[in-house]
Amino acid sequence: MVLNPVARGAPGELWTNGLATDIRTKEAPYPLVRLRRQDDGSFAAEFPAPEIQDFFSPQAPHRIRWEEGPPGSRGVLWAKNENGLLRIELDRHEPRRLAVAPVFRSLGAEGREIAVAPLAAGTVPLRFSREPITLAWASGLFQRPESERFQTRLLGFNAAWSKPGARNEIAFTNLEGGPFRFEVRTVDRQGRPGPAAALTFTVEPPWSRRPLAYAAYAVAALALVGGFVSWRLRVGDRERARLEHLVAERTVALRAAKEAADAASQAKSTFLANMSHELRTPLNGVIGYAQVLMKDPELSSRNRERLRVVQTSGEHLLRMINEVLDFSKIEAGRLELAAAPFHLPQLLRDIAAAMVPRAQQKSLEFVFDAAPELPELVLGDSLKLRQVIDNLLGNAVKFTPAGLVRFHAGQVAADEIRFEISDTGVGITPADRAKLFQPFQQAANGRPPEPGTGLGLAISQRLVELMGGKLELESTPGAGSRFFFTLSLPVIAADASGPTDAVRMIDGYRGPRRKLLVVDDVDTNRHVLRDLLAPLGFEMLEAADGPAALRQVAAARPDLVFLDLRMPGMDGFELARRLRALPDGHDPAARPLKLIAMSASVLSFNRADAFAAGCDDFLPKPFRESDLLARLGLALRLEWSGPVPVVPAPVPGRTDSRTPFPLATAIPFPDLDQLLTIAQRGEITALRQRLETFRGDPFADALLGLAKSYRMERIRELLQEHAGRSAR
Repeated sequence: MVLNPVARGAPGELWTNGLATDIRTKEAPYPLVRLRRQDDGSFAAEFPAPEIQDFFSPQAPHRIRWEEGPPGSRGVLWAKNENGLLRIELDRHEPRRLAVAPVFRSLGAEGREIAVAPLAAGTVPLRFSREPITLAWASGLFQRPESERFQTRLLGFNAAWSKPGARNEIAFTNLEGGPFRFEVRTVDRQGRPGPAAALTFTVEPPWSRRPLAYAAYAVAALALVGGFVSWRLRVGDRERARLEHLVAERTVALRAAKEAADAASQAKSTFLANMSHELRTPLNGVIGYAQVLMKDPELSSRNRERLRVVQTSGEHLLRMINEVLDFSKIEAGRLELAAAPFHLPQLLRDIAAAMVPRAQQKSLEFVFDAAPELPELVLGDSLKLRQVIDNLLGNAVKFTPAGLVRFHAGQVAADEIRFEISDTGVGITPADRAKLFQPFQQAANGRPPEPGTGLGLAISQRLVELMGGKLELESTPGAGSRFFFTLSLPVIAADASGPTDAVRMIDGYRGPRRKLLVVDDVDTNRHVLRDLLAPLGFEMLEAADGPAALRQVAAARPDLVFLDLRMPGMDGFELARRLRALPDGHDPAARPLKLIAMSASVLSFNRADAFAAGCDDFLPKPFRESDLLARLGLALRLEWSGPVPVVPAPVPGRTDSRTPFPLATAIPFPDLDQLLTIAQRGEITALRQRLETFRGDPFADALLGLAKSYRMERIRELLQEHAGRSAR
């Protein structure tokens, strides 16, 4: 370790030859240092001017002595080494600031040296080169290089100054663009920077990054994109042509498949229509004559029981045929509602009465529970409602070996009726419940085998949905099942035109003798109607075809015509239209001719078709005697006679069928006369279309309401009354 000499200076100052000395070279980093005492007792180092330091470099002074000067002065400092003795008057010495900038010596670029003289004059343009750009400089003080330090920066690339260092040249690579401004300055030993020397230059980009090259790139890219698009379009055209060819082939195949399916569907429909007619026609004779014979008082009880088996078997076969036909209608989307007024309590009583014998045969308790607040006359499709309830009750009786079957109907809102069928039977397992409403499916787990098509519940569910409800099921295996649904059945004012429900034990009617004409090409069908109605006091006429019926109407003037829709030559529709086109063959004061259409081809013809042809009602074959008498009584306004009351009890607030309708109308007389002509022909569809043109007129709106329930007679009466008033 080398001990540095220390000399006392002015008050609070010490002088030494350096803070540390290299033991090998005996050189201090700062040959002369002044230490000033601080308020906290520490010392701060100060360095004299560089020229004083340079005098002693590279070896520090061996002797230091401070000489006190005149009062108020800072004194004189003496320092000596091999270079000599130096006297420093501290009051007169001022450290010299660096006022000279470095000088550029050379610039290397583009693989060559560029002249230095004009460099500071402006911006130097440089071409792009892979060679580095080199800059060299020297201090403007012309001192020894080892005592100089420099700082540099390149504006446009990095604005920060570098750390001070002795390096006097620099190189840059991969510069492009600009302008770039290179600056360099000298830093003294005390870290004070001097003025900077600057050089501004730009570097041209390579040809691959010049605007012309970019333009060429854009053109090439556009050409490439265009070529790609063209290629894709050609590929797309080929693919489209392939797909079009494939679609054409598939279309042909699908068309052929559709034609085959349509042909199969048409063949199925034709087959079902023909089979329904061929099956229902003999069934009409079987069930009809069973009903005729059941009324024979001389029939023995044994034969009556046998006859009941024949009738029950025929009705069971009819139900199975109806289920298949209804399912075919559902598949074809041809099943529609035929809304009409009907007596709800009477319908429910008839259904329950028909179910009692079946329950008694199995020794089951049957409970019919109808709420007393049920409305009497409602608007809906009574046939479909009967079909649903019959099916659910039949299943309950069929699958209940012992116990109770309960049928409940109650009102849950103004126009909403809830129907429930429950039993204490074997119940339905969850596995069977998942497929219970699927076509041709029957519950099997824990249930005895029973005959049937497996369509009943599927059809019932679709019918309930068609009527605006939802068929629901609750069941516990071994404890029974409960089916329930709610329907909206608008309550309507009662019509005193005659009973609308089934009647029993009728032995005649009151009033003048009525004449009926039966038009059917099947002898059995004519004879069934004759044997059912002649004992009640009707005069029966028969015709085997349309022309014969026209002659009978002209000669005998019947009150009502039963006409079969499916006949060779002139069918029932054409016959109905011709009968409606005839002038009244009756006395003008007599009632107009009534037409009731009948058909066993319920898949081909329906109620709407019959009304459109001019008929007043439609009765499918085979028919129940109660349905036949109900429609006959409604059409002719008959008052039946018999040991059992045949007319339901009057409904409170019931009004007569001639309840006044709004008489004020703006319909001109010619239009009223035309409406009357259409109504007399029985063309319900044309009548509705014509009335739609007068919608908003009170009288026309009233007639539209009557047309929706097919009350053609009331429509004719009102039109005759208004046409007569308009004529006057």
